[in-house]
Amino acid sequence: MRPRRLLSERPLRSNGSDGRDGLADARVRDPRPFALGRLDGGSRRFGGPLRRRRVDGLRARGQGVSARLVASQQGRGHDGQSALRSRSLPVGDAGAASAGGWTARAIKLPAGYSDREVWSAWAPPGTDTLWVGAAANLWRLRLTEDSELEGLAGIGTAVCNKIQCGRLRRLHGASASTLFGVGEVGRIVRISGADTDAPSALPLNSRTWVGLNGVWAASDTDAWAVGGTGTIRHYTGDEINWDAVTDVPTDVDLNAVWGTSPDDVWAVGDAGVVLHFDGQKWSRMKIAGLGNRRPDLYAVWAPEPGHVWIGGQGILVALGGKP
Repeated sequence: MRPRRLLSERPLRSNGSDGRDGLADARVRDPRPFALGRLDGGSRRFGGPLRRRRVDGLRARGQGVSARLVASQQGRGHDGQSALRSRSLPVGDAGAASAGGWTARAIKLPAGYSDREVWSAWAPPGTDTLWVGAAANLWRLRLTEDSELEGLAGIGTAVCNKIQCGRLRRLHGASASTLFGVGEVGRIVRISGADTDAPSALPLNSRTWVGLNGVWAASDTDAWAVGGTGTIRHYTGDEINWDAVTDVPTDVDLNAVWGTSPDDVWAVGDAGVVLHFDGQKWSRMKIAGLGNRRPDLYAVWAPEPGHVWIGGQGILVALGGKP
C-alpha cells in the first residue's frame, strides 16, 4: 500500500537529538487537520516537519470545541508542573500559553488520587469527561463552567491494588458506559458504569502473561488488544475470557490498534509492521515509500474506512483518503 502523503522522510531530530524520538500516540475525534504537541509546550501542524520528542498521549475532545489534551507518561517534570497540558480549551486562571498554544494545567483531584504519573487517557463518546489511567488508580477529568479542570473519582487505589488496574498503557471504549484498559503482564480491565457516579472495574482473563500495549473496542462486546511478540487478543462478550488469536502473521511487538468497524481493524508494531483485519483474518500490509527503513510504529488511527494515519519513530504516514 502506498502512503497518500509521507510527512517526515527523515528521522525526527532536534538540537542534540540522537534520532530516537518519534510519534507515540495521536488521536482525534474527527478527520479535520490536527496539531501534534510536545511536552515542552511546542507544537507543529500535521503538514509541517516533525521535530522534537515523541508525543506520549494526544487526545482531541469533541463536544463542539476543537480541544486537545496531552499527558506525559513520565508524569511531573523536574519543575513540579502537572503532567497535563491543554490546547484550544478555555484556560481560566491557568496562565499564559506556550508559543505553540499549549498550557500547563493545574488539576483539582479528590483525596487519594494523583496526577504524578499519567499513563493513558480516553474521552468516551457522548460524555464531557476524560478517563485517565495513573500509576496507582484511574480518575476522571471534567472542564468546569469556570474553565478549570476538575478531577472526579474513578477507580480508587485500594481497588486497583487488588485487581492491578494501575499503569494501564491504553484505555478505550465504544460507549460512554464501558471502557477497556490494558497493561503489563497481560493485564486487561473492564470498567463498567463509566458514566455513572459509581463506576466499577473487573479484571479479565487475557490468557497471556505478555504485556499488552494497545486496545480498541468496536462495541461493548467486541474489542481487540495487542502486545509483545505478536500477541493479539479478541473479546467477543464473554463474562471473563478473551480469545487468543493464533494466526498472527508476525512475532514482533505490536504497539497500537485501531479500527472503524469489526471488519476493518489495524495494528502497528516494531520494525515497520502493519497488520489489517478484514473480518476474517489478520494480514501483513506492505507500506511503500519507506525505502530500506523499518521504523518502530507506535500509533494508528483511522477516521473512516480507507483512511489511516500511522505514526512512529521518525515517521507519520497517511494511507488513502485526503490528509
